Order: sequence, then structure tokens, then C-alpha cells
Amino acid sequence: MSPSDLPETFISVLFTNKEQVKTLISELSEVSSEIKDAIDKIELAPSKVTSDLLKITMHDTDEILVPLSELGKKLPYYSKIKPQLTVPSGIDMEVGIYSYSLVDKALDDERVKAKEEEKKKQEEEKKKQAEEENQDQTTQSR
Repeated sequence: MSPSDLPETFISVLFTNKEQVKTLISELSEVSSEIKDAIDKIELAPSKVTSDLLKITMHDTDEILVPLSELGKKLPYYSKIKPQLTVPSGIDMEVGIYSYSLVDKALDDERVKAKEEEKKKQEEEKKKQAEEENQDQTTQSR
């Protein structure tokens, strides 16, 4: 086999369950070559609601969340959504279809993380104060 026999692009599939791979192949057969050529990698990203949720990363860094069982039905809508996107975006097709800026999502995730860390810090401080008060009371009662 020579290098010219190899495809120009390929899709990295980052899961190994044979039944899921068979389903993926079947579902991808319903998707245009244009969309398939734009896919960089496919990985499982199960959610609380959807156990077969996939995260599809495109060569242009867009990320698509779509159930494996609905890939052939929903992924073709990407070609209609893509022209409207002006920045790297996430397209969530888990329930309905909507898109969001990946930059905005990353900022939101950081804000949530910072709030959680601040809340945890406050809880630890309250716990420490309560322990100190308990020690003071124990010392005073002796």
C-alpha cells in the first residue's frame, strides 16, 4: 500500500464497544460525506439522561453532542447550523438542537468552578471556626 492509497482524512473513534461501533457505522452511513470529512474524532460522553451520548470534535474545533442512536437523524442538521456560527461552537443535539460559543462555555465553567471553590472555602472556614469555638468551650469548662 502506498501513501497515495490512504485517505486524506480519517475519523478517530475513541471507544471500543463492538455494538456501539457497529451502530456508529450504520448511523454514519446516513450522514453526508461533507460532514463525515469534517469530523476529527468521536468519543463517548454519557450524560445523566443519555447513556449513548457522543462528543464529536470537528477539524475546525466545533464540538457536537449527539446521541449515538440519533446520529443519522440529527447530525445532518450540522450543515444547516454551521454557516451561522462565527466562532468555535458547541452544538448540543442531545434534546433538541442549540449552539453556544465554546469560549463562553469555558468562561461559564470557570465561573461555576470559582463559585464552588469559594463556597467550599467558606464552609471550611465555618467548620474551622466551629471547631475553635468547641475547643474554647471545652477549655473554659475545665
